[in-house]
Amino acid sequence: MTVYAGVDVLRRADFEHVRGRKVGLLTHLSAVGEMLIPTYSLLTGSPEVDVRALFTPEHGFFGSAREGELVNNSVDARTGLPVYSLYSEHTKPAREMLDGLDLIVVDLQDIGARCYTFAWTMSLMLEACAEAGLEMLVLDRPNPLNGLVVRGLLVEPNCTSMVGRYDSVVPLVHGMTLGELAIYYSTLIPGAENLVKVLAVSGWRRSMSWRDTGLTWIPPSPAIPKVATADHYPGSVMIEGTTLSEGRGTALPFEIVGSPGIDPIELAHRLNMQHQRGVLFRPTAFRPTTGKHAGIDCRGVQAHIVEPRMYDPLRTWLNVIVTIRAYFPEEFGWAEPHNGRYMFDLLMGNRWARSMIDNDARVADILAEERKVCAEFEERRQPYLIYD
Repeated sequence: MTVYAGVDVLRRADFEHVRGRKVGLLTHLSAVGEMLIPTYSLLTGSPEVDVRALFTPEHGFFGSAREGELVNNSVDARTGLPVYSLYSEHTKPAREMLDGLDLIVVDLQDIGARCYTFAWTMSLMLEACAEAGLEMLVLDRPNPLNGLVVRGLLVEPNCTSMVGRYDSVVPLVHGMTLGELAIYYSTLIPGAENLVKVLAVSGWRRSMSWRDTGLTWIPPSPAIPKVATADHYPGSVMIEGTTLSEGRGTALPFEIVGSPGIDPIELAHRLNMQHQRGVLFRPTAFRPTTGKHAGIDCRGVQAHIVEPRMYDPLRTWLNVIVTIRAYFPEEFGWAEPHNGRYMFDLLMGNRWARSMIDNDARVADILAEERKVCAEFEERRQPYLIYD
């Protein structure tokens, strides 16, 4: 069965869902339809659609800004429309940005992990819609990690941030599409419950990963160049909270890890002796051009997924962290806290996992509550699911 993204469903319906509306469009060039035509081009180029303003998430409209880089507001050179960055001094649209609009259309290529910021930008837009009385239409897309797998822990109240805005809401891997998340979030935001409509993906089933869809992968940000990167990301993103390089500034971000003083052959051996499910490690060397250890030769490992349906990225990469700390302690440390908060804590969603690692805990102990947390979430999310 052919899979069609929500924007293709909209186009095939001759834009009836947006015709006659004054539209604000939250999107980026990574969101494309058939023939790889961007949603931006389809909507701004259609005489049936009256787009009045553009809004962009982290990494900007072109998806080229680096992680955490603030992006300024601008004017779109092709259309003359204002482009409001929601990764700037404003992460939530100011009321005046919504003036003259009566519908917000959202089309973003998410990757299915709680700590990727796009879904949280959508939640901030939804809060603004509730305050302004605007409807939101989400042009849905498949969850690249599939819609069945749920993993990780919830965010605790002292660790909310743009990589997890709401506490006790979603685990690290939630198995929901952006449209399903929008419906779920609307029940948590005062005044938003009846504002969200979703134009569902045609032909997608929950069991399908991105590779099963037949759709072309478009990098949603500079460090997610491949589908394999997205597969690793829910675990390897934890390396960002350490002094180790996660491969930013190389051709293999989030697939490799290293530091100048690591023995790569020894590390690969130690990791492969653990017989982690669905993954093998090989020794490697790399020189990042940006980020941690930029311009310095690093030694480490590359993780290769050999059984995708068995692979557990969070458990795997926490084991990588624990192993490097144990065998190469002089190379390991936690990234410096910002405003008193450790990045690792924000990514994990709690403060105690880092403390447990510092006290030589096993990964199994750190994730002891994971199965219970995920089972409870799967039951809680059920009313908001729109795919079989």
